[in-house]
Amino acid sequence: MSTRIPRLSRSRSTLIAGALTLLVTFSASVTTSEPAHAATSYLCTETACPNGAQWAAARKIDGKWASYWGQAGGHNCTNYVAWRLQSLGVASFLTRGNAEGWARMAAAAGITVDHSPSVGAIAQWDANAGGMTSAGHVAYVEAVSGDTVTISEDAWNGGAQTGPFRWRNITASTPSHYLHPVIGGGGVSGSFLHQVFGDTAGWHDMSTALQLVPGSQISTVDMGGTWPQVMAVESGSLHQIFANSSGWHDMDTGIAVSDGAAISAVNMGGTWPQVMTNDGGVLQQIYADSAGWHKASTGLTIGNNPISAVNMGGTWPQVMLVNSSTVWQIWGDTQGWHIATTGMTNAYSSITSVNMGTPWPVSFLNVGGALWSVWGDSNGWHSMSTGQSAGNGSISAVNQGGTSPIVMTTRDGVLWETYGDTAWHSASTGLTVGSGPISAVNKGGAWPQVMVLE
Repeated sequence: MSTRIPRLSRSRSTLIAGALTLLVTFSASVTTSEPAHAATSYLCTETACPNGAQWAAARKIDGKWASYWGQAGGHNCTNYVAWRLQSLGVASFLTRGNAEGWARMAAAAGITVDHSPSVGAIAQWDANAGGMTSAGHVAYVEAVSGDTVTISEDAWNGGAQTGPFRWRNITASTPSHYLHPVIGGGGVSGSFLHQVFGDTAGWHDMSTALQLVPGSQISTVDMGGTWPQVMAVESGSLHQIFANSSGWHDMDTGIAVSDGAAISAVNMGGTWPQVMTNDGGVLQQIYADSAGWHKASTGLTIGNNPISAVNMGGTWPQVMLVNSSTVWQIWGDTQGWHIATTGMTNAYSSITSVNMGTPWPVSFLNVGGALWSVWGDSNGWHSMSTGQSAGNGSISAVNQGGTSPIVMTTRDGVLWETYGDTAWHSASTGLTVGSGPISAVNKGGAWPQVMVLE
């Protein structure tokens, strides 16, 4: 396809900063244990921060300042980070309280301590380092973008119980160390849901703080509002994941879906997403109404093969299927569900499909590590290599408003963006996210949002 995407006029504020960014000038202070910067950019403070309401509720319970991991209760850096890690299932490794000793205690407990920031790590300052007091400082790493690290932190402030709790950006080299505890306590890795987004400053990776069962399948959908929704298969059940001003939430729909079954969520109008799944080798349609969630068989046996659902207009989703190395099209009407071959045959594996404004879905597939496109027009179905890598993880296409889709892929654990104009191009986001799964969605602006299991 000869198509074009505008790539130059990108403008979008970050989700975590936006109108909240403030420049606050202050002097180094031994009572606040702040780094000695001439000016600090606070992205948000207290309950205006993504997890501020939860921390406000957690630090004072029944009128008393709460303590976590034996730290001094209420507003202070160690108590906040201890609460954050405890809520993520991390077991305490502390033998005493001050932040200056956290790196030594972590290393003694077998926790990786280095100078490399990553989402979910602890940024730690030694005694008197970077303008801190002899007590040091700790903060939680929320996002990493190049040399910029977004942290959340609270402050002792001389015991005044005023904090404030805030998010801010620091340079990666500012802390003395980064501590990397195993999230989940028992060694579970690669199971935290992250939200990746882009803006004029680059790509950013933010944890939702939700831990999903390892091997969970996810599919992201735009149902309006500020945040995407994610449908996930966890421990044999379909879950709906959504966010609001108080944070991210994971709700069991009560619909049984086998672990490992493929799912594909789609907005067909209304309040709830629809989900298509190959559960049990039969194409199933899952939907919700005021009475709850429901599951209905389409009657089509498709095996445990890759599927991708897309809204092409009308009442029913269309589903693109890979079966026996052939791409198939599935659609519904008042007569039932129907399936027809596109005639496109290759060593296809994973598939992702998108509505680009024509009567036919546009699909992208992995063919031995190469990214191929399959599309239809009035002359029939066509296939073509994009000449770009499909990587060695999952792939996810999205209509971001141009004339060609954007396809997100993972290559050796790094998230890549593939886009087209008069030719196809690929660019690394620079973010290490693992092999996924990933699921992209258009939430407005020039860049897709991508939900990732890391």
